[in-house]
Amino acid sequence: MAGIDIAIGPKNGETFALGTEKASKGKVIYKKKDGKWSKFGTRGAKSISVDVDGSPWITDDDNAIWRWSGKKWSRVQGRARQIAIGADGSVFALDNIKGSDGFGVWKLD
Repeated sequence: MAGIDIAIGPKNGETFALGTEKASKGKVIYKKKDGKWSKFGTRGAKSISVDVDGSPWITDDDNAIWRWSGKKWSRVQGRARQIAIGADGSVFALDNIKGSDGFGVWKLD
């Protein structure tokens, strides 16, 4: 598998990656399990991160933010180009609108 982004959960090592193949609203999402990569659902993404519980968060081609709830993707309020999640569970987003000095950084509540 070739990829464009990768994310690893801080507690349990859950590993997700974005492949190079096109999917709905982004690139194909993969999950690594038992040393093998397999497709994770049908939703696509342009960036991915993993929270402290091992759940992936993504942004898509529309800059929408989504979180995997364990059974389905749930929309998170706001839009972002990219997200990052700290080991303490803090979620940060890179704004989807470029200002005069770059993209703003926001902490999600």
